[in-house]
Amino acid sequence: MRRPLVAVLLAAALTATAAACAHPQNIAPKPGETTTTTRANTPTTARTTTAGTDETEQVCAQATSTSKDAVDQLTDKLEQAQTAANAGNNAGALAAASEARRIATDWKSDLTDLARRPIRADVRTTLENGIATIDRILTTNPQNLDPRQAERDVRGFLEDLDRVCS
Repeated sequence: MRRPLVAVLLAAALTATAAACAHPQNIAPKPGETTTTTRANTPTTARTTTAGTDETEQVCAQATSTSKDAVDQLTDKLEQAQTAANAGNNAGALAAASEARRIATDWKSDLTDLARRPIRADVRTTLENGIATIDRILTTNPQNLDPRQAERDVRGFLEDLDRVCS
């Protein structure tokens, strides 16, 4: 990682998002508009598939590649968010933070799909731990998220994935 992924995530994406959306309930709808309630996505439970050929090797390759790509893309987007926030461009920071959130959500979804395939139990457990880590970061209130711990958690997942896939 070029910069601490989660530290940048908090400093740029979550803080910018929290600042931009601090009190959405105070925004009155325009004439003709209605208000809606945003609900958190329901958690996805990985289903274990036991039938079929063992796909551990392919899943490991895909999970490693997907995770590397996601971390690289997140780092880039979060650096953009930080640069925009430092320049006072809240709209740019929010847009980059939203894109980073989408990347993290897609990463989690990809790992969830991979965990459903017929793989060794230790690889499945590692993927599920990574999914939980990403989900915890995505759902934790920015003010309550410890960036150093979140970064350690992501790094720990990547190291565990490398270890079980070796």
